[in-house]
Amino acid sequence: SPYEIDPGYIGSQTVMSHVILALAMLCLLLTVAFLIPAAPVRKQRSTKVNICFSFALLLATFFFLLQNVLVKSDDSGPISLKSDACVAYAAIQHYLWLVAFAWMVVEGVVMYLSLVQVFVDHISNYMLKFNLICW
Repeated sequence: SPYEIDPGYIGSQTVMSHVILALAMLCLLLTVAFLIPAAPVRKQRSTKVNICFSFALLLATFFFLLQNVLVKSDDSGPISLKSDACVAYAAIQHYLWLVAFAWMVVEGVVMYLSLVQVFVDHISNYMLKFNLICW
């Protein structure tokens, strides 16, 4: 069929996506590793939100990479297709990506408060509220 994808193309795309996602995970780990020990920087609201966002994105990326090990298209992996475990894994992945997107929204709100509403940006217990909204 003229619409079939070349297997060599699929293989190269898979390798390239694994390398890029692994590099992204390394950069996210470095971001968290550099932000957590810096106490003066860590006290800022945007840094706290960045740490939570980086952690959520790190988890989502890790589960996305783990998918190729656990779920195989020929049902040879530990999680077989169309099983309850596959549905649960997909639900966890979707949840983690929604959490990452929610942290992006929170970053936008924090940026709006710091740039547009300069003098009215106090939110009591803001990290508790942000965590409840996002997680």
